[in-house]
Amino acid sequence: MKLYITLQSEAFLWQDLERLAQEKEVLAVFRSPEPRFAVETKYPRFRIQKARAARWSTVFWSQITGSTQQFETHTQVQIRVGFTSEAQLRNAIAGVFLLVWPPFWFMLINPSNWVWALPLTIVFGNVVAIIIYWPIWIFKDFLVKRWKLKPQKH
Repeated sequence: MKLYITLQSEAFLWQDLERLAQEKEVLAVFRSPEPRFAVETKYPRFRIQKARAARWSTVFWSQITGSTQQFETHTQVQIRVGFTSEAQLRNAIAGVFLLVWPPFWFMLINPSNWVWALPLTIVFGNVVAIIIYWPIWIFKDFLVKRWKLKPQKH
């Protein structure tokens, strides 16, 4: 877990967690407003899961788990950003798809295909990684800016 400090009080951060839990927005066209975040708290620990619209339902894709500790001059916040268990399952299913990725098999069957199949696989893999990890990076930046967190130097 990464350590951050903020000049915000611990009470303010916990009130903000309550505000996050009550935020609603339309996540997909033709749907009614839904909770944007699922927030669970058990002092001093918290977990925030961010909703993402899927085709037929809403899934919670990324999550931040952490804890807070109040000091005289600042509040220390410890956070870890990652995927929810639902997202991990979907990522595993997508990983199975990569096993049937045709250029991968062309590379194994005929070594001369490596010339075109390897660069194509690398580009495709990078695009997939960016699509999968982008919500995680954005979610972390969102919380860092909202709570005005600064990395703690060791």
